Amino acid sequence: MTVEMSHPTIQPLASSHAAFPVNQTTHVSIGNVVAFDDDQMTLRALVGHAKRHGYRLQTAGNATTGLQLINESTAIALIELRIPDINGFECLKYIREKHPHVQVIILTGSSETDDAVEAMRSGAFQFITKPFDPKQLLVYLTKASAASATEDENRELRESHSHNLPVQAPFISGEVGCRLMNQITRLAAVDSTVFIGGESGTGKSTVARLIHQKSSRSSGPFVSINCASLPRDLLTSELFGHTKGSFTGAVKDRAGHAEVADGGTLFLDEIGDLPLELQPKLLTFLQDRTIQRLGSTEVRKVDVRLIVATHRDLAEMCREHAFRQDLYFRLMVLGLDLPPLRDRKSELPSMATGILTKVCERMGIAPKRLTEGAVRLLLDHSWPGNIRELENVIERAVAFSSEPQIHAKDLVVSNVALDRRRQPREPHVTTANVADERSEQLVQSGSYFVNPEDVVDLTSTNSDKPMVESTLQNESGSNGGNSPAMPDASCYVLVGKSLDEIERDAILQTLEACKGNKAKTARVLGVSEKSIYNKMRRLSIERDISEPTT
Repeated sequence: MTVEMSHPTIQPLASSHAAFPVNQTTHVSIGNVVAFDDDQMTLRALVGHAKRHGYRLQTAGNATTGLQLINESTAIALIELRIPDINGFECLKYIREKHPHVQVIILTGSSETDDAVEAMRSGAFQFITKPFDPKQLLVYLTKASAASATEDENRELRESHSHNLPVQAPFISGEVGCRLMNQITRLAAVDSTVFIGGESGTGKSTVARLIHQKSSRSSGPFVSINCASLPRDLLTSELFGHTKGSFTGAVKDRAGHAEVADGGTLFLDEIGDLPLELQPKLLTFLQDRTIQRLGSTEVRKVDVRLIVATHRDLAEMCREHAFRQDLYFRLMVLGLDLPPLRDRKSELPSMATGILTKVCERMGIAPKRLTEGAVRLLLDHSWPGNIRELENVIERAVAFSSEPQIHAKDLVVSNVALDRRRQPREPHVTTANVADERSEQLVQSGSYFVNPEDVVDLTSTNSDKPMVESTLQNESGSNGGNSPAMPDASCYVLVGKSLDEIERDAILQTLEACKGNKAKTARVLGVSEKSIYNKMRRLSIERDISEPTT
């Protein structure tokens, strides 16, 4: 007899089974257990052990009745492999197809272990020989309950990612927005990897979701992971999953984002921040679409479309050996570069109006409009934070404005330059006190990277004092007498030199100013005398200047 695979025709039975309430003092049951066996003694033994440990158990004397008892609340099925009416392998296949969260434990005689092992290869959770050991049965039930709970969590996670709410993208307007939407539609029609570039705040994640919703995978999950927001030691686990005990804190099996996205789209935001040591794993995933959970040897095949995005220049990172070149070319299948807001000034008023309408709807207030003065202010701003900054500025204005209009005074924009590479350069500075002031400005503005234009230029003859001179004067105590004569610093430029070259030149010039006195050179440079000797040896500095006689 074969099982009809149309599950909706199978109705749960109200009788022909034993049921026991959960004993909350001994065990918190995760779900029901269904057992079917034609041996009534085995069923009675199972009932006794299940009741003793707090499991809810339903029993059936044949496979047909037993399969009808299985539903969404069932966590475990105990199946006699040789039950007369339906072959145990047929039952296993049916359960794996219709109820994949149910963990199947095979009951078998001692002479049928080969068949039981084959059943495990077909998807059974475990097998136990009759007559069974009660302690062993309890261990298997506990592990199977945990596995079923994990499957339920993974299923709920997939369902939570499958809710495709309409994407609101008020920034897609005007001529540029029209071209962008056409590109999104074309990319959605091709099931290939998509790379989205653009500065922070230009709407890369919104575009990724639009591509998903317009694609053939729109009914599947859209799973997003930000590579920059997770600790590097958790990225592998988050992306590919892990097994229980694979690391400290891994208390149960967990599916990774790549596995959850099966049948849909996986969006990796800020791919440029993916650690170099994890890039080979992503490359392998791109090549064969397989994953391997951390701590597991099982290789799983997934059907996923990949979309990646970053604000970084990946080509430049490849040249600097900060990003793998082979991974770069794997990602650059279909590319889309989003323009910054400062290059879309003609569309900014309509964008701002769309964002204002959306914010008012979300806050549940009457629509507001922008005055001409407010629009002029928006057009005059450089928008280093792009569309994200525009949304924040408008939302703040709506929150604090009690009038039906948004005026220029309601719009609070930041003048902080988030990317100094795009800002006008200040003239070169030459004196130490101005350089210190400039450094303080850089720290306060959050610009910690150094550009060639920001490097202090020592070539100017307008400098009142060379930068090293004050240190040497403090070392000697005055400007005369024992004050070492300074070499001419006007010919020294830092731009283009390596750190070793700069360090070598600093030691050489200070040695010359100190007339070869290494102890004084060490004090001037703020290091120990031993460090000076080590640095001179490492940098191959050999001086013929003899130590001064005392």
